[in-house]
Amino acid sequence: MLFRSRSPGLTAVDIVIVDPDATNYATFQSHNQKLVSNEHGLFMAYLRARNEPYTAQTWRLIRSIDGGRTWVSMDIRPPAAFQSRVEGDPMTCYDPLTGTLWAGAISFGTGAMYVARKNPGQDTFQPSVVARVGSPDKGWMAAGRDPNDPNSTRVYIAYNEGLLISTDLGDTWSSPRSLGQGLGFLPRVGPHGELYVGY
Repeated sequence: MLFRSRSPGLTAVDIVIVDPDATNYATFQSHNQKLVSNEHGLFMAYLRARNEPYTAQTWRLIRSIDGGRTWVSMDIRPPAAFQSRVEGDPMTCYDPLTGTLWAGAISFGTGAMYVARKNPGQDTFQPSVVARVGSPDKGWMAAGRDPNDPNSTRVYIAYNEGLLISTDLGDTWSSPRSLGQGLGFLPRVGPHGELYVGY
């Protein structure tokens, strides 16, 4: 479900059902950011289906180019060797410098955290890459200016095992840097490339 304002000040709001078959409270279930807006449209990631023992789970990325009135699916899966019946905790981020959008999730059955990139001007995502294999949970992403080079971008994933950094737009990822223990590390990039992680 999407609440869409039709006027300044939220005096008129439309409620749009984006997927009538989705799990109830789809965005609540995985506690990750879900909606990205840029010049290429609105992108929403959500948990689409799951069973009660959490032995099967799927997520979906959808896109709207008409202000949220209609949506199309943009399915993203991990590389074939890392696919499983339980894939979730979707995450997204956008970099205004390059116009690049990233989306990814966790394949809990294989322990793979994976990310796909949508380059500016393209309608589809590149094949996903595995950022890390381990015991990942609750990944959140951010992208922004590299603090050492204002013309370059860094992409970050913060999750229960630490912080992953990519300096090549998500093609490769660093080993995790410890953030301590916990779930829900939220990375954000400041205007000069400074990285903030809320917890």
